[in-house]
Amino acid sequence: MDSTDFIASRASYFRKLDEIRQNGTLTFYQDKTWFNSGEEKRTIWIDKQGQGKMRTNQRKGLRLALSALINENGFHHQSIDLLKCDQEHSMDSMHFIHWIG
Repeated sequence: MDSTDFIASRASYFRKLDEIRQNGTLTFYQDKTWFNSGEEKRTIWIDKQGQGKMRTNQRKGLRLALSALINENGFHHQSIDLLKCDQEHSMDSMHFIHWIG
């Protein structure tokens, strides 16, 4: 990430982002997350060194994928999409095109 090409690309990206913001263009970012069936957070075990982890369920099975557009004001509520899927699959390209369109 410290290569000259990466640094130049990052600088170009932030210049373009500044231009877009100065023009008053609305900018949204797409994000997604998953909720696994059977997942729970009841306690977090912490050892003497302050390290810990949540209880996990190894049998994830079905899950919900949540996608949304976000900007500096928070979620764009009309864009929130819940997709029921299995552990190996989330949103495919056709679903994404339909959702974003």
